[in-house]
Amino acid sequence: DLGRLGNGFAANQLLPVAADMTSDTTLFSPDSRAVGLAVGAAHACALMSGLGSPAGNANNLSVCWGQGADGRLGNSATNDYMTPTPVSANAVIASYKGFLSIDAGDAHTCALSLQGST
Repeated sequence: DLGRLGNGFAANQLLPVAADMTSDTTLFSPDSRAVGLAVGAAHACALMSGLGSPAGNANNLSVCWGQGADGRLGNSATNDYMTPTPVSANAVIASYKGFLSIDAGDAHTCALSLQGST
């Protein structure tokens, strides 16, 4: 429920399912690959390589999905997302070069940028 599986559905699943990395064709491409994963209590985030972005950066961007309460998805919203949605830092931080690592807790997500900031 709450979209925490990222497959576009709120229903519980009895078998493993893949997150829907095809929901946004302007973001995801055949070259997109998950290179890291962080899972919180009701949300998940993936560190992706090969993503496009408005800034033209294709290195280690992040997407999150699931319960958006408290801003834990990092997309400047508190809505729940059933499929992966870009983290706002991907496009809004002028000096942003990508993430080195990402981690999630109960109601938060933190990432270490390639510049060494969080």
